[in-house]
Amino acid sequence: MVSLPRRSWRNNQEMLMNSKIAKTNASRIPSKQATVTPTPRSKPAGKQATQAAISQSSAPKWQKAQSPAKTPPVTAAIDTKQSRLIALMRRPAGATLAELTEATGWQPHSVRGAISGVLRKKRGLTITLQQQAGGVAAYRIQA
Repeated sequence: MVSLPRRSWRNNQEMLMNSKIAKTNASRIPSKQATVTPTPRSKPAGKQATQAAISQSSAPKWQKAQSPAKTPPVTAAIDTKQSRLIALMRRPAGATLAELTEATGWQPHSVRGAISGVLRKKRGLTITLQQQAGGVAAYRIQA
């Protein structure tokens, strides 16, 4: 078996310092990167050419950026779950809780919460609950 000399604490500290110095010096040495040479630019044509270019364009720059094809088409109404609730409850007969849950896909307690919180309190709609034949209740928006 070959015995290797043990390193002393001082040797370890010196090696550590040497490696730190080498790392910091390495970061300071400029690397050989590809240098970019600027391409020569052509000289501007002069005042007359720029004035001619300005006179050709009659509209300001901010109007040129907009085009009628980029504007989204206007829709008559946005179909949201709240709008479905309102549309069903505006019918003369109103809407039952089962119809409202089927239209929105919500649980019954969520529909009741939306009616009382959003439609009554936030939107200020007057909603009445009427008993229909067979003991079924119908929600209706008063006009």
